[in-house]
Amino acid sequence: MPKNDFFFRKAVLLLLLSFLLLYTYEHVSGTVFPYYGIKYTKTTNTPVVVTYHSDRGQNDQTQNMGFKPAPPPCTISGCEVYADTVRINVGGSAITTNDSEGRTFEASSSYRLYGTTTTTASAITNVNTGAPNGTSGQSLYQTQLGAPSLDWHFAIPNGTYTVLLHLAEISSSATASSRIFDVYAEDVKVEDNLNLYVAAGNTINRAFVRTYTTTVSDGDLLLHFEREVGNVSIAGIEIIPNYCKVTQSVTINNVSVSGCYLNSSNQSKSTISVEVGWQNVLSLDTIRVVLGSQIRLILPGQYNTTDSKGTILSPQVVAFEIDADASSGNISTYISGNTSCAAVTASYTAPAACPAPVCSSGNLGGQVFNDYNANGTQEAGETFGISGITVEVTDNNNNVVTTTTSMNGLWSITSALVYPVRVEFINLPAYVGDYGTPNGTTGRTTTQFISAPDCDVDLGVLNSSDLGCTEWNKKFPRLSIKKSSDFFAFFG
Repeated sequence: MPKNDFFFRKAVLLLLLSFLLLYTYEHVSGTVFPYYGIKYTKTTNTPVVVTYHSDRGQNDQTQNMGFKPAPPPCTISGCEVYADTVRINVGGSAITTNDSEGRTFEASSSYRLYGTTTTTASAITNVNTGAPNGTSGQSLYQTQLGAPSLDWHFAIPNGTYTVLLHLAEISSSATASSRIFDVYAEDVKVEDNLNLYVAAGNTINRAFVRTYTTTVSDGDLLLHFEREVGNVSIAGIEIIPNYCKVTQSVTINNVSVSGCYLNSSNQSKSTISVEVGWQNVLSLDTIRVVLGSQIRLILPGQYNTTDSKGTILSPQVVAFEIDADASSGNISTYISGNTSCAAVTASYTAPAACPAPVCSSGNLGGQVFNDYNANGTQEAGETFGISGITVEVTDNNNNVVTTTTSMNGLWSITSALVYPVRVEFINLPAYVGDYGTPNGTTGRTTTQFISAPDCDVDLGVLNSSDLGCTEWNKKFPRLSIKKSSDFFAFFG
């Protein structure tokens, strides 16, 4: 070959190689056109250099191509996270073995998807095609979810996405007219009259993939499927972001503290309502809201209940019940998994304790009080009581009314009662025994019979540890009637 032809060939090859390298996405050292011995090398942030290794005994020559490789993948800091690709085995459990493209698929239950499961044991053809966005392994297509209509929500950051549907007609009786449905992404119809049998080449058990592009602007991707003929049936879903990273955030928008109220045990309580907002959560992120030892979880995305299905969007309100004791504290919230992003906090102040229930004229009430000198009489200084004691009242018509003593041992019943009534104090602490302290003017027995409205139906109790005593074992005879028949026999 003439010398000029040889150098002309080299020049053409170098020119072709320069265009090839310009469109090469991943720039790593390698060999291009090995027959001609042409290689390219790169180092970070330097121009690509092409070296020609002659197969005709010529000296190696280099050529600076004058352009730099693509920048490295994006880096993250603070509250930033890398874009997350969602891959779901819609009909079944997680697929943890890489397919020909290195993909794995999560279980549909992780995303709370709903539908009727259909399966086949038949072999699926056209699997693991290997091309970008190609079909996956057989197990992805052998179990599917379907229904006449499906609305599936995915909590993902705002942005543009490529959505892949993995599909196959697995019904053994399918025909060209047995299953047709429409596909919507973000309320936009992206495919009309999709026919699984026809799209697979007029056959069953053959995998194929449909690809769509959609843009999310509210942190929630909605995929909607609506049947035309037969039921919808989906095998797998991929949601691929067309961006590198996003910045996550969570906020406490409002804290509302209720006034004091008495719970069923007459304890002073308050409810704190917390409105939490967020942006750019990933598909399986959980938002945790913490107040003391209480934790509330927010799971953005799909939810399914017996009565409804839908999506959980920002903001949401969670509630905590706390003691109404005038104390102050903090509430915090954060996105689980993003340990680089600091929690957001807000403060609150609880209301003061509720006024104790007061027994008014014409009603029935009293107190379970600490009878420190055990004389059966409530005296000055004996104002403290026992909370959480159940008071059961049975009236003359066998109607039963119950209440619970407050934090100071007070109790009151405003319900209409037919007298006489039986009052019984139950679930007492073990140290009280069967009776309480001696029956004095105010400290009576654990079972009492009241003939008319009375606000001094009290019970004196004594815990010997309150007095520092090791022995307190006096016994006194008591009237104890446990059955309603005994009660009415007592009153004739």
